[in-house]
Amino acid sequence: MVGDEYVLKSCPTGYRFYNLSLALQECQPCPRGAHCEAEQGPCQMCVDCQPGYYKDTISNHSCVQCPVNSYGPEYGATSLSRSRRYLPPLRFLLFALHYDAF
Repeated sequence: MVGDEYVLKSCPTGYRFYNLSLALQECQPCPRGAHCEAEQGPCQMCVDCQPGYYKDTISNHSCVQCPVNSYGPEYGATSLSRSRRYLPPLRFLLFALHYDAF
């Protein structure tokens, strides 16, 4: 408490600390395509999801890894619609089939 006003000291996990003034402080979830990343103390800002991850909701959740055999090449992906299907090279498949025969 500062004077007659309460001071927000931290936010729940996954929420960022948003402070416009002493009178206007709140905890906000990160937007689509971003998540809170704080090593110590409260999260101050949202960070874009890394390539290969996405977040399709405004929430306190972390970014989700793209499904097996797919990959999203962009930072801040908000859906799987931009993900690309990834198939292993043909030589890997032939090698795997060769050893499955034994």
